[in-house]
Amino acid sequence: GMVSHEVLVPPEDASAWHALRRDARPLVRQLRRLLYPSLVTRLERVRHRSSGAPDPRRLALFSFSDTIYLQHRQERVPAPSKLARAVVLLACDGSGSMQEREIRVLKLLTCAFIESLAGIQGIQVLAGAYNSGSERSYRQGVPKAHWLHHPKLTPGRTPLEAGRAVAAFPDRGSGRNHDTISLSYMLDEAIGLARGGICYLVNLTDTRYNSPVSHS
Repeated sequence: GMVSHEVLVPPEDASAWHALRRDARPLVRQLRRLLYPSLVTRLERVRHRSSGAPDPRRLALFSFSDTIYLQHRQERVPAPSKLARAVVLLACDGSGSMQEREIRVLKLLTCAFIESLAGIQGIQVLAGAYNSGSERSYRQGVPKAHWLHHPKLTPGRTPLEAGRAVAAFPDRGSGRNHDTISLSYMLDEAIGLARGGICYLVNLTDTRYNSPVSHS
């Protein structure tokens, strides 16, 4: 199906954004600790062991050798300073079932994810909300993506400035939720930007009010 899109413009008054950043700081710290640790676990395979898991390469020697097993040794090493090329897509449900409480959580989480990714080399951020256009608009009920950050559509905006655009979210959602069509469109955008790299999808939704692919 057809999906229209627009770019959400950050408000000139940044006070709401600064307040949102302040409230999201504990979440940012948690995300950085959980998603981007300073140490990572490296798994090393050790062969020619007399115990452990059977080594397929040495099973044929079982009749005259005891060292037909392998073991895995874990070692904590510093995380690489640069990650493999990847795109993180933050897809936010902006449909009518998202009330003030849900939108508040969505804003906090979106801001926290964007802030936690700031400065991480090798990662591009793609962020946007989705719902349907107004029933009174020219494109009645058409699935719509509202981009907060898109490297091609918002070229002058940094991922951190995309967090400021979160303040442009209305306090309540509106329209329907064509999640299948909208998410497919946004994922296609992310895959195109990744150019063979890894894509990560973070879908912030209440999982309600999801309309089918077609509706009357």
